[in-house]
Amino acid sequence: MILEQYIQKLVREKSGLSLTIAYQFDLLSTNIFEATGEMLSVNTLKRLFGFLPEVNASKTTLNILAQYLGYKDWEQMIAVTSGENSELNDNGRTFFLKDLPEGTILEVSYEPQRKLKLQILSDTRCLVLESAGGKLLVNDILDIYEITRLLPLVVKDVIREEKSLGNYIGGIEGGVKSVHFIHLDENQV
Repeated sequence: MILEQYIQKLVREKSGLSLTIAYQFDLLSTNIFEATGEMLSVNTLKRLFGFLPEVNASKTTLNILAQYLGYKDWEQMIAVTSGENSELNDNGRTFFLKDLPEGTILEVSYEPQRKLKLQILSDTRCLVLESAGGKLLVNDILDIYEITRLLPLVVKDVIREEKSLGNYIGGIEGGVKSVHFIHLDENQV
């Protein structure tokens, strides 16, 4: 499980760490222990942030993380943060691929000076039509749950020539700069 970008942002803000360099996860692990009395391993934290292959997070792990952020447990945190955060829902900064019709084409730019043109194939999968800079290539298939401006582009899986290459995180420092819809299906409201 990779944490939703909004929750990643909360952890970054609370810890004061950008979480872009390996040793920062050591610091985060220490911060969590000092705040909760519970230990989360560095590798667990890296998995939650998409820097190592993901696995299902235990309820205990999620509860410790929620407690670090000031909530009683994971369920309480999700109840408070889901669907009610104006930053995610009211100002158009977050796009959930599952909510976009197949065939929609969007252009995503992110730091440092990367640009992708993507076509939605299914709920969370899209095809790279154009790629300028970075490691993603034309015809890669990306599994993306959401794209949020000003946060990193998190790709759950990159499929190239029918082979899974694992996850990809782009724009770690500056985040997604823009999302433009080039073509919307006629059914898109």
